[in-house]
Amino acid sequence: MIAPTLAVAVLASLGAVTLRPGRALGVVLMSLLLWPEYLRLPMGLAQMSAPRIAAMVLMARLIVAGRLHQTRPRLIDGLVVFAWAWDIAAAAIAGADQTQLVYLVGRGFDTVLMYGVARLALISAADFRGLILPLTLSAVALGGLGVMEAVTSSSPYQRLFAHHQWNWYDKAPEYRLGLLRARGSTAHPIYFGMTMCIVAGLLIALRGVARSAWTWSPGAAFALAGAAASLSSGPAIAVSLLLLCSALLYARWLIRPALLGAAALAVFLELASNRHFYDLIDYLALNSGTSWYRSRLIEVAVSNLHEYWMFGYGSRWPHHWGMLIDRRGHVDIVNHYVIVAITGGVLSLMAYVAVLALALRDCVRHFRTAPEQARTLLFGQGALLVALAAASMSVGLYGPPLILTYILLGSMVRAGHAAHQTGMNTSPAPARPCPFPMPGQSRIGAVRGA
Repeated sequence: MIAPTLAVAVLASLGAVTLRPGRALGVVLMSLLLWPEYLRLPMGLAQMSAPRIAAMVLMARLIVAGRLHQTRPRLIDGLVVFAWAWDIAAAAIAGADQTQLVYLVGRGFDTVLMYGVARLALISAADFRGLILPLTLSAVALGGLGVMEAVTSSSPYQRLFAHHQWNWYDKAPEYRLGLLRARGSTAHPIYFGMTMCIVAGLLIALRGVARSAWTWSPGAAFALAGAAASLSSGPAIAVSLLLLCSALLYARWLIRPALLGAAALAVFLELASNRHFYDLIDYLALNSGTSWYRSRLIEVAVSNLHEYWMFGYGSRWPHHWGMLIDRRGHVDIVNHYVIVAITGGVLSLMAYVAVLALALRDCVRHFRTAPEQARTLLFGQGALLVALAAASMSVGLYGPPLILTYILLGSMVRAGHAAHQTGMNTSPAPARPCPFPMPGQSRIGAVRGA
């Protein structure tokens, strides 16, 4: 599949060169969503996907245009680069083989490069608005195909999956509730569900800069349908939290009581129950018969911390954990924080958590003084990151979900500055009454941009 992948990469690169930065980044995302990211071109030691190539072209264009000099370095920028570099160094110290080292170097394209290109491409309201059309078109197509796959057990992507050459698992198609778990253009139903959840969250956030609800709402609806078609617990948790947190924009006074209540509930369950509070994960799953695996994985990871806390496991995968969890001969690490920790040790985990915290802090800080439409964007991005951070306790982020996560992080750092520097109310959408007015505010008076 080298020729089709090369054609997609060329088309996406042309868009990256000729279109305005925000729309150009949207085209990069289209190449990520509509063409399987696991189909790659061999280039020396690296395996380059279409979005990697297009993102490199767009990054070069933005640097030549001087956007790098217009961007003030931030602590989070350094942490993103440091986390990637440390993973490589830690793996080398831990005795990782060449295959693992090449993989970690290549992962920089999916993390550092994608974060950086979002950081440089999205510096104005127009740039953010340029994302809407490509995301909507991709979501409608991919979400529709996902639903079709779940219902009919057929998808045009199924023939392409036969060319996936570096997948370590080989599982037969799985059915739940009488429907096939759709995997769309990704390698696994969980990846597809998380991808569609992130796309839906991005579109919901971008409604703050949209000129009309019709430009983003169909895409958000189809993306949510695609996430549901994956029939996966992790994406279901992410979608539920995304919608719940996004709705808090209209009742912000509930945020602090909700946080305090959740903390109090966790303490109560820890003290009053013979199980840990995180065992609630067992009840938040579509398949309760195997969902206990997630909480047991956390316990085993903590009990074996002495094996990997400094440099990770190198190129070894801790398959001996399988015997400690459920007596199987291998381990399926369905927790992104554990994956980060076994890759580069505790220092890598701390850097990753710090990146999430700093991005969320930027959203909160700028939200207080941003124009109304920018507040919708900032709050939506924050809600999506919270949903991702929570769902990552039960899923690992690879491929499209990982790339989209770092694009989200890069866009969060820029959104607040773009709001203040360009003014997101310069082209407001028609004001509409808010369906959930704040206390003491009338329904008529609670207006905001679509």
